[in-house]
Amino acid sequence: MRFRILHIIFFLIPFLVCSQNDLPTYQIRGSVKGKESRDPISNVIIYITGGLSTSTDILGNFTIPAKLGDVIVFQSQEFETVNYIVKNDEFIEVLVEGYTSSTSKKLRVSSGLGKVHGSYIDSANFYKKKNIDKSIDFIERSLTILDNRLDHERTAISFMTLGDVYMHWKQYDLAISNYKSAIKSRSSVTIRIKLGNSYFLNEQYRKSREIFLKLKKEKELTTYQKILIFEGLGNAYDKLDDDENSIGNYKSALRLANKDLVTPKITDLNSKLASVYSKTNRLKQAQGYFKNSLNLAEKENPKRAIEEKSKVANFFNDANLFDTFCAKSDLVILPLNDAL
Repeated sequence: MRFRILHIIFFLIPFLVCSQNDLPTYQIRGSVKGKESRDPISNVIIYITGGLSTSTDILGNFTIPAKLGDVIVFQSQEFETVNYIVKNDEFIEVLVEGYTSSTSKKLRVSSGLGKVHGSYIDSANFYKKKNIDKSIDFIERSLTILDNRLDHERTAISFMTLGDVYMHWKQYDLAISNYKSAIKSRSSVTIRIKLGNSYFLNEQYRKSREIFLKLKKEKELTTYQKILIFEGLGNAYDKLDDDENSIGNYKSALRLANKDLVTPKITDLNSKLASVYSKTNRLKQAQGYFKNSLNLAEKENPKRAIEEKSKVANFFNDANLFDTFCAKSDLVILPLNDAL
């Protein structure tokens, strides 16, 4: 059942930071909750049209960088998609009419426990890329305080976070194990997508395909989740040398990304389509998608542009078509060291 957004409240808070082009950029903070119950709504997909994405945490909170005039999109299975235009450095509170979590009574009774658990998860995420041991220690604490309570939602969040840590450190077999534990506690589309990606990175391509094929049948998916599922299928089919299915799924993901202006995904998907076409010696199609990905990457940031140029150079050098490609596309692609 989908509930409707009642209204969006905003409060002025000074989170202004400087951007590279001197335009005002803010760290937008906010929350998504039920209007009557004030129950937090987790796993809401939030993204800037043409920019970055994030999701709400267990307490319904989020943070995302945005510029004046950016459009923030909120997507969830719980309510209809809503857009909001950034006007200033506001704290945004999204209230959903009629929403009550199935675990609301337990959450209210154990609100203190929820705050402690949430703080441990926040700390684990803070150290995720810096210190794996500290990150894991905070996750172990988050599980310990649950003390065998039948708190399936928080248990799932702890195991999912542990899976994320192992994913970052490329310990994919451990990531798979913890994502499966999270799903056993409380299954969600978000965790299942993570599991599909971890199988892929662990080179278990048929397992990855199986996960994404099942996800594709889900009836209530956000646009962003659909993009990730089609992309995941494209990745798996590519490694299984099923090129036509790979292309078909990448194109499905690209259509959705173009429609909602999810710029990073548009760049990635153009690049992946070019790679498959190049692998199958369809130079004309590869050239078109590579030109798209290069143009888009240059608008994102210098690092992304250099990575894409290097990728293009490698593909066409391998095919002994580098000079031909550069001549036809009017591109000058420097070696990676020169570009840096």
